[in-house]
Amino acid sequence: MALDKYKKFIREKLASGSVETKTGSHEGKKKYLSYYNPNAQLTNNIKEVMVRVLPNKDGLFFQQFRKHSFKIGSTRKSAICMYSRDAHGEMVGKECPFCDFLEDNKGSLDKNIQYILSAKDSYLILVYDKSADEIKKFEVNDYGITDILIALQNLEDLDPDIDGFNIHFRKDKNGYAKVYKASPPDNTLDELFMSSKNVKSIPDIFKEAIPTPNQYIMDNIRSLFDLAIQAFAPTFANSRQESDSNRDDDSPLASNYNSNFDDFEAHKTNEEVVLPEDPEEDFGVDDIKRFLDERKRR
Repeated sequence: MALDKYKKFIREKLASGSVETKTGSHEGKKKYLSYYNPNAQLTNNIKEVMVRVLPNKDGLFFQQFRKHSFKIGSTRKSAICMYSRDAHGEMVGKECPFCDFLEDNKGSLDKNIQYILSAKDSYLILVYDKSADEIKKFEVNDYGITDILIALQNLEDLDPDIDGFNIHFRKDKNGYAKVYKASPPDNTLDELFMSSKNVKSIPDIFKEAIPTPNQYIMDNIRSLFDLAIQAFAPTFANSRQESDSNRDDDSPLASNYNSNFDDFEAHKTNEEVVLPEDPEEDFGVDDIKRFLDERKRR
């Protein structure tokens, strides 16, 4: 069945318990797709919006990766975890300041700080925004991807990897955009490319999700790491100042990387997940909803 591999992904997520250049220059900087934010489109007058999820010829319609993301004040800061894995299971980078710091100091850090600084699963989806006639990237956490997969399971006769599918958003009780249903696409991909003025092909989703490590990217990540340590573990920041005194301070802040990502704050949690007793069980929609509801209540 066309949806079997997505049902398998849901089972694995539930079983894992994770439903949770030159320094200072712009060398290596790449232009990426803009982000899609359904919250920005839903207003008092517009109660529902829809975008088309595009297929990935090389795998699932989403790209899973890990990133370090946290809030300082009202601003969310994000950076890719360079220990994310590529399509072949290989780590994309050779170092990650966040993960290396957590490993070196795991016996000294408060558990809450460890959670804040740790890498978390994220999922990138390429969507066609018809109102802008543009392909954008849509990033969600565990709860966001689960909402989409639950909606998709209602389309048993649809293969999402041929022409994609539509997802529809409405505001939930907390005022956040939430996927409430999926529907078949209005036309084929070839018809979409023919009718669109701006879209003639689908970009490489992996390159959009995980940038190729270079000096510019690593400088950004190190800058964000320094900011995080100053904010959440200042005693460690003081001990690092002398060793970092020769660093060039002109490198751009990593806080600008993925800065417009909407991560569905209403669905985030830092509670430990209780594993299902039987990972091989064929979970249905009701099982998934019950699992998430119980997790939210803890």
